[in-house]
Amino acid sequence: MIINKYYTPSIEEFHVGFRYLEVWGLENINMEYIPNIFLSKDSVKYLVENIIVKYLDQQDIEELGWKINSDNYYFKPIGIGEHYFLEQIKENIWSITYEDHTGEEEKTEQLFSGMIKNYNELKQVMKFLNII
Repeated sequence: MIINKYYTPSIEEFHVGFRYLEVWGLENINMEYIPNIFLSKDSVKYLVENIIVKYLDQQDIEELGWKINSDNYYFKPIGIGEHYFLEQIKENIWSITYEDHTGEEEKTEQLFSGMIKNYNELKQVMKFLNII
């Protein structure tokens, strides 16, 4: 059912650049997801009752530069032999790992493990980890 792809965000999730979909009744959910971008905290009270946010999906992940491999893991190459892996552990729980295969020994370091519900949150985690 398409409605399970969306949720109503809490007011704490809002920040400048936050992507959301404005709806006026559930019939709008069947439209193609074309996000609005939150620009000002002045509009939060008006928006919070009429918006939904799409849960993180493959389209969002790929839009942020990740590629999917044959094992259904997402990876983001840094250079030859270096890359990041993005893996879904369970619903809304993701892990980001750095791997380096350039030296004699393979280096692996888990950089993040936690909740990522949507495009906005993945983008924030990537900025924090300096992946973008």
